[in-house]
Amino acid sequence: MGETTSLRTLRQFCNGIQDIFDREYLRKPNADECQRLIDMHGTVHHFPGMLGRSNNDINVLQSSHLFNDEWWGEGPTLRFVANDTQSNKAYYLADWIYPLWPMFVTTTRQSVGPKQSYFAAKQEGARKDVERAFGVFQSRWAIL
Repeated sequence: MGETTSLRTLRQFCNGIQDIFDREYLRKPNADECQRLIDMHGTVHHFPGMLGRSNNDINVLQSSHLFNDEWWGEGPTLRFVANDTQSNKAYYLADWIYPLWPMFVTTTRQSVGPKQSYFAAKQEGARKDVERAFGVFQSRWAIL
């Protein structure tokens, strides 16, 4: 297939995905959906208050509605308890390549005790889940 045909087909595919999924999936999530997301992460990964794991280039992450709203302090009020402390600001699990911003939580580079080791193991499990899901998308749609 030629380059022009490939690009035209890719644009048609992307437009079709947007037409089909825009209203439900490609829009800014509401507060209830964000609350369900952090509740799910708290239950599945034992990270209460986590919106997700930043597994993207920082420029891609900054195009996220959720990330931008949190950055500007306009994110939805969410409720969770961690270490017996009530909180209302969500966060992202991140690697060390990201800036030291309050919305990014990184694991310790060297686990020096049982709490740090437990946190590192749980964070690694959450990271692997995200990478597996992304791997499924890549295998189904080679363009990603």
